[in-house]
Amino acid sequence: MSVTYGFYNSINGDRKYNALEMSSIFDGIIVDGVYMSIGDALNVQSSGGMGITVGIGRAWFDHTWTLNDSLLPLTLESSDVLLNRIDAVVLEINNNTEVRRNEIKIVKGAPASNPVRPTLVKSELLNQHPLAYISVPKGATSISQSNITNAVGTSECPFVTGVLEGMNIDNLVAQWGAQWAEWISSNTSEFESWFQEMKDQLSTDAAGNLQASKMDKATYDADGDGVVDEAEKVSNALTLKNAAGEVVATFDGSEAAILQLTAALVGALGKTEKAADSSKLAGLSPVIDNPGPSNRNSWYFPFTGTNNKDGTRKYYACIYADRATNLSMSLSGTTLTINYS
Repeated sequence: MSVTYGFYNSINGDRKYNALEMSSIFDGIIVDGVYMSIGDALNVQSSGGMGITVGIGRAWFDHTWTLNDSLLPLTLESSDVLLNRIDAVVLEINNNTEVRRNEIKIVKGAPASNPVRPTLVKSELLNQHPLAYISVPKGATSISQSNITNAVGTSECPFVTGVLEGMNIDNLVAQWGAQWAEWISSNTSEFESWFQEMKDQLSTDAAGNLQASKMDKATYDADGDGVVDEAEKVSNALTLKNAAGEVVATFDGSEAAILQLTAALVGALGKTEKAADSSKLAGLSPVIDNPGPSNRNSWYFPFTGTNNKDGTRKYYACIYADRATNLSMSLSGTTLTINYS
């Protein structure tokens, strides 16, 4: 190690400087990388077939500058028949005495079932900086933009930063967009193939032919609310009958129903109704109301209350005995016994 310095005017050749010493004036001011604001920042694009182009741009690496002032076309080697591979597009800085040149080139990766990126050279005199990685599928005859992963702006090949810094990810967004579009296209195709296969299977399978058996949404959910409109009725239904044995309501579970119980429905009399006014007494012959000493064959009993004058009863039951001369009643617990002769 030694102390170096510069620059001074040379007198009789006593101050001579080489390229490395000239470029070292930028150390600490800018870092190695690609200039983001110049041209396309060396962005790599597919150009049809196995061809690619490297965009216009400028870079600073290893105390040397590189300028690409027009689109640079490059061609990848043919794909492998059986194996995939990953190639790298690199900016190579070669400080070897016999070379002393910067070059943009393709480094071919090793074919494999699960390929990895090629190992780039990093040494004192030779360094390869990746601009992009390209996935080359087996049997491929062309490269799409989704196969290209640009490395410019990443830690492997950063943007030049200095006193004035900037950042632009438009190229990265375009890359992601191309990859997303290709993924959608690929998976949509796979889904449609699967769906067509399932349709073919269902059309030949009697048990699975949904359309033929009417197991479709249009039939069972016509209003589209997600609830089945029609359902198979239950085998055991609930039937309600009145006092005369007549069916007044049936519930089979196929639809909602509300039954309003009324005196008329169960064959009872309302508070203000008389036995002779209707056929609510299970179809029996009308009887004489207002029982008294001269009409002892017709008797009415309230469902509630014990006093026929208290005004609390709401329904009546009627008991009658044709041609009865003697009538007696007794109550034991909740059992009412009526005897007549």
